[in-house]
Amino acid sequence: MIEQDQLESLLSIVQGHVRRQDLGAAAGVLARLKPRVSGSPDGSRRVREWSERVRAAATSSEETALQLVRSGEVLAACRVCSHMVRDGAWRPRHALSAYDELGEDWTALVSREDLPPASPLPRRRWVRISWVDGWREGVVAGARDDLTTVRLQLGGRQQFPTLSTASLEPVDATASEAVEMAVWAARADAALLARLWMVRAMSSGAALGERGARMLTLLGGR
Repeated sequence: MIEQDQLESLLSIVQGHVRRQDLGAAAGVLARLKPRVSGSPDGSRRVREWSERVRAAATSSEETALQLVRSGEVLAACRVCSHMVRDGAWRPRHALSAYDELGEDWTALVSREDLPPASPLPRRRWVRISWVDGWREGVVAGARDDLTTVRLQLGGRQQFPTLSTASLEPVDATASEAVEMAVWAARADAALLARLWMVRAMSSGAALGERGARMLTLLGGR
């Protein structure tokens, strides 16, 4: 049976993870702690209570992520979901579980050799990026290979950061653009982001097209 001071220490770690919204890490600690408190009614109760809190927080996080995807904020949604990854894997259990065509593990990589070539974003397309201290919007100034240069207007002057295309987000992305971004993300080994881009495409109500269907098959592991 676990000692009381060990239990308090581990539950304190869980509390810290939950406070930072690191729900996957919290769930991992609780899963390892559960068999160690099986002989303690009080310990079992407290682990159960914390497990319920983590599940409730995960439910809320998935709902938030889905709302962000539907509003076009896929990069922000990916940040939310990344906090639920546990031991290098994650499968949606709540709001996003409706998109079960995207596989059992949303962090599972796709072989780059199986992926179609990705098309660059067109010049002057408005995109959103994470830059300096928050989200910024700018326009595509050029692209080469898997890099895209964005023109930003900040503080009365222009900046031209060059970033991985997978780290960009077309503002109000269409279904076809979402599919294309899923290709870019998968080619960058950002498997979770690729699946969230496919959620954006699928939730738009528009036809996925041949490329979308292919990506759905690849990401679903079929």
